[in-house]
Amino acid sequence: MSDKPKFKGVRHKFLFTPNYLDIHNFSDTHRHTSLTYFIKSTTDRLVHNDKEHIGIKWFTKEEIESGKYDLLPQIEFIALEALKKLT
Repeated sequence: MSDKPKFKGVRHKFLFTPNYLDIHNFSDTHRHTSLTYFIKSTTDRLVHNDKEHIGIKWFTKEEIESGKYDLLPQIEFIALEALKKLT
């Protein structure tokens, strides 16, 4: 999971550190910076914002590795790394 110091500063707040940081092309003229955090949910309930995403689901390790969902290699890598951190 992501880390954050327990130290409390004066007018200072530590933030969780991302597990991964990357930059990727969104289009030929536009790039995005992505900060990826691993978190553990307290529920299995999902809320799908269909204006921003075409779908949402929890994946098992077997589903990630199956190729059934045509995940990008970097998404598969990050998902498997997150599952490793949980175990």
